Amino acid sequence: MTKVVHGNITGGPANTDGVPMYLQLTENGTNTEILQLGVGTVTFSNIAVEAPGVGTYNITFGGDNIIGDISSFTIEVGTPYKLGVPSVHTMVISHLVLLAQFFVP
Repeated sequence: MTKVVHGNITGGPANTDGVPMYLQLTENGTNTEILQLGVGTVTFSNIAVEAPGVGTYNITFGGDNIIGDISSFTIEVGTPYKLGVPSVHTMVISHLVLLAQFFVP
């Protein structure tokens, strides 16, 4: 038995009409991973945001019959080197979620 876990970017800056000022890339299921029975760990290595603005964003994790959780990160003005996303995020239900950290110029 497996379960699909989603990792979605939420929050972040929005235009005056409420439309987000960024685009989450989700082609080919890049925001989903499969949780195997008895494993309890999924690694998201392909969550991507196009043209993000300065602000605080959330990565929301969840799925059917899975207790969801949120991890936040902030994009600030300055010399780019990496996002302030924690490399490991432990959900409330003690599941380990590994977040890849990288910067694409």
